[in-house]
Amino acid sequence: MRRSLPWLWIAVGLSLVVWAGLALLGQPLGHRVPWLMLPVGLLAVAWGFWLAALLAMFGVVVEWLLSLAGGGWPLVLWLGGVMLLAAWLSSRLGFELRRASQRQQASSRQLALLVAALEELSALGDRSELLQALPGVLHRLGEGHFSVWTPEEGGFRLCRGAGLGDFPQRLPPNSIVGRCYRQGVPVYLPDVNEDAEYIGAAGFNAKSELALPLLERGEKVAVLNLERSTPFAPEEREGLQRFARAVGQTLSTLAERGEAVLLSRLAATLAVSEEPSSLAQKALVVLAPALGVRGAAIFMQQGERMVPLALHGEAPALETSHGSGGLWQVYWENQPLWVGHCDEARYPLYPVPVGASQRARVILALGARPSQPWLEAERRMLEAVCRTLGLALEAALSRQRSRVLLGLSRVVTEAAPEGVYQGLLEAAVQLVPGAERGSLLVRESDQYRFRAAVGFDYERLSAARYDERVREVWYRQPLEEWLRGEPRIIFNPRTILETSRQISSTLVIEAGEVDKIQSNLCLPIPYRGEVLAILNLDNLHDPQAFGEDSLSVARLFAAPLASLLHQVRYRRLLELAAHTDVLTGLPNRRAFDRAILDELSLARRHDYPVALLLMDLKGFKPINDALGHAKGDQALIQVAQTLFAEQRGGDKLFRWGGDEFAAILPYTPLEGALVVARRYAKSVEQICIEGYSLRINVGIAIFPHDAWEEKQLLNLADQRMYRAKEQGVAVWAGVGPRG
Repeated sequence: MRRSLPWLWIAVGLSLVVWAGLALLGQPLGHRVPWLMLPVGLLAVAWGFWLAALLAMFGVVVEWLLSLAGGGWPLVLWLGGVMLLAAWLSSRLGFELRRASQRQQASSRQLALLVAALEELSALGDRSELLQALPGVLHRLGEGHFSVWTPEEGGFRLCRGAGLGDFPQRLPPNSIVGRCYRQGVPVYLPDVNEDAEYIGAAGFNAKSELALPLLERGEKVAVLNLERSTPFAPEEREGLQRFARAVGQTLSTLAERGEAVLLSRLAATLAVSEEPSSLAQKALVVLAPALGVRGAAIFMQQGERMVPLALHGEAPALETSHGSGGLWQVYWENQPLWVGHCDEARYPLYPVPVGASQRARVILALGARPSQPWLEAERRMLEAVCRTLGLALEAALSRQRSRVLLGLSRVVTEAAPEGVYQGLLEAAVQLVPGAERGSLLVRESDQYRFRAAVGFDYERLSAARYDERVREVWYRQPLEEWLRGEPRIIFNPRTILETSRQISSTLVIEAGEVDKIQSNLCLPIPYRGEVLAILNLDNLHDPQAFGEDSLSVARLFAAPLASLLHQVRYRRLLELAAHTDVLTGLPNRRAFDRAILDELSLARRHDYPVALLLMDLKGFKPINDALGHAKGDQALIQVAQTLFAEQRGGDKLFRWGGDEFAAILPYTPLEGALVVARRYAKSVEQICIEGYSLRINVGIAIFPHDAWEEKQLLNLADQRMYRAKEQGVAVWAGVGPRG
């Protein structure tokens, strides 16, 4: 300011000339004082008190010399005091003016630098880049230490620093940075030596410290810390606080822009995925780096477990068995869960809404993110991510169901009916949300029989038969809904058990574990006014397992299943005709060949005995020769009816060819086979056709005691049948006469 005012010397010079002229002309002191005070005041303002005081003393001396002649030296003393007072007041005014000018210049320079810094920071891509660049940008302001700190477990971690000396890598929570973060307001230390918690940078002697919170959409994300060897002026602090707020606005803008980009990229990625697992994997590849997590996983509830649909990076290790861990808590409550051991949760578990269900069947699990706590805005963004993911998964699951049904339609023309039934049921258990186990009852003649089971004892269930009461007692819905194939749900375990007791035996209830079932979905499968089958899906853990999404998927299954079951039924009728003896109505040799292979395969798998009986009719040829073929046919029919009347439940009877018959007896050792063979023989002996009596010779072979392979068992039973004929006995089992 001093060098910028050359006119000051001109004003001082003119004032002195006028003052000296007035003194020489003898003007009164009162006229001369203002002219002397003017240069004194100007010098005090421009150069300070001492130079102005010297000028004032010069005037006082001159006035004193002049006053010796006139005797006015008391006035001279008064003039000196006034001059010194004026010099002091003017010097203070000048000091304040100079300081204000310096502050204005410094503020203008600081403002220009901060504006440039904001422009540079606004061009960065995300929060991490901005926080890393911020100290270096501020270092251009001048001497000092500039650092950014982010919270972590147990304190704060150095994000980036700029300036002289070595920065500490961590700060405790009670430091100035910690106090600033907790309070969410700036904290200023005029003298760092007065703070017992101060931790400075090695190699730099800091005098003052200023900590500023950085807010992103109103939430604390970091602390900007500034240290320097001189105090911060109030104007500087105010400017830096405004800058910190502007940085927060920039952080908010970057965050909003990043969320929009993430959701757009996620939607574009999911749009080109087909399989649910592939879709989930691609979603994690996009989400994990964008959210700054080390790993992620997507789990889907299937029966009693949470099955990983996709894993990425260091996925969180979570308990998947039913009823334990955070995954199942999210499943039950259908609300996000934050799992961690510090103030800020580290492992977010978020439900992914797929269909309309009160249970979370799909869950997004994110791994640790130690560098940054989760903000409320990010949590809201995770909900948007899950909604986007849920819509894509719902479409992918729908496509998967269509492919499964299409694949089953191809299997229908190739596989045996039992295989088709089991495949249909397994697909329903897998694809209908909430299903853990299931069973399929198929209409045969006027009864429903179990033809497939998942998770239950099918062998014990297969003996059960149900009539039309199954609709009134078990389905319990109007007839029009039954014929329309409308699914129904029972949520009460007690109702399920009491209803089952009304139509099922104790054996079936035990085999079906009805006392453990918590909820049941029953789907009648109608075709042209007739219910071809009843699909039962069960959950053994959750009364609310089935929801609107389950009903929707079950309705989708009804029409394709009806078409497939109709095809199976038609094929079964054709096969039945091809495998049935036209004369006697018993299964023929072709049916026997298939049945013996299937039965022995099951016996090997489940380790139980099977008895094979081959029976030759004795006395048939005389009837045929003497009475004619019509009477011979009548004799064969009567023998078949007699044997069928003696047949046990589970046994299988065949016309093996000509006048020979065969029987397969599952779960039957030698002693039981002998009892059955003797009963067959005794019943046939009661037949008499116009005076001609009939008898049978029976050969017995036991699997696995006598033979392991089907051909060996057949040959052995055939040999023993002929041995019975040779010995003239009814039954031969390999040791000696048995009948």
